[in-house]
Amino acid sequence: MSGSRNQFSELEDQYFEDHVEHADERWLISYADMMTLLFGLFVLLHSMADQFEVIQQSAQKKFGNDSEMVGSSSPVSEKAPTFTALEMQKAQKQIEELTVKQISLEVALDTERRKSAELTKSLTPNGKSTLVENAEALELQKKALQVQLAESKQAQDQLKAQLQRVTESQVNERAASAAASAAASAVAASASAAAVASAPAASASSVSASTNQGTGTGNGDGPMLVKYNVTLTLPGGRKVDYVVNELGPDSMNLPEVPPYVNSGELFSALITKDGVTLNVMVRATQDRRSGGVSRRLIFDLVSYSEQQVLNKWTGN
Repeated sequence: MSGSRNQFSELEDQYFEDHVEHADERWLISYADMMTLLFGLFVLLHSMADQFEVIQQSAQKKFGNDSEMVGSSSPVSEKAPTFTALEMQKAQKQIEELTVKQISLEVALDTERRKSAELTKSLTPNGKSTLVENAEALELQKKALQVQLAESKQAQDQLKAQLQRVTESQVNERAASAAASAAASAVAASASAAAVASAPAASASSVSASTNQGTGTGNGDGPMLVKYNVTLTLPGGRKVDYVVNELGPDSMNLPEVPPYVNSGELFSALITKDGVTLNVMVRATQDRRSGGVSRRLIFDLVSYSEQQVLNKWTGN
């Protein structure tokens, strides 16, 4: 009996010994999980390959810098700066100075090139090193002059663009002001017509008073033309003086055609009457008959206060 028990225990020990799990094989579970996760990751990346650009843009939009997004907004809505006629004259003067500087730099650059060519022609074996050093120095000076010339051109282009924007904005403002003035004039004309129809005598006296105010009277001998002393500063810098009798709220007629002026050019005019002086910008016009420059100058870029003085002078 005891022998059978010993035999059974031996068989049981051998069974459990053959089927027990070894402790050194447990790492296979973690390894299998890791391989499964890596496989899923690479499958996901492969499926996203076609939509990579869309995902990149979406990520940049989501996690991008807000300050860069705000800074990249279009400047179209910015309002153009407004400048006075004096500031525009200063800008034009700066453009002329930059142009002169540009010409002088180009002349200096040509001079240095001629010197370099002369030194190259006179090159000898004995003085080769000295001439090479001089050529290198001239080359450095040439590069410096080219840099200054490029900066001068860039500054000139910026001033021209700024002046153009200012001119366009002020022309638009003047057009709006002219439209408002025309509407007010139409209302005043209709009111004046109604007054003339109701009271002819009062209208006649009002017309007579406005005529005396616009032209002036002498000692009872008849009307006397109002004289305006006008000094024109032409585009080339030359100044010309005139005595003008024909002046309106938006233009004036010179006694003769201004010299050295092309049609459409803008320059300044100094108008004086009774101790009051106006500095306004005028534009030359074209004569329809001859095709040349006309005696008529149009007021341009006139401020509200200057327009009020012109209206007072002309009785409008």
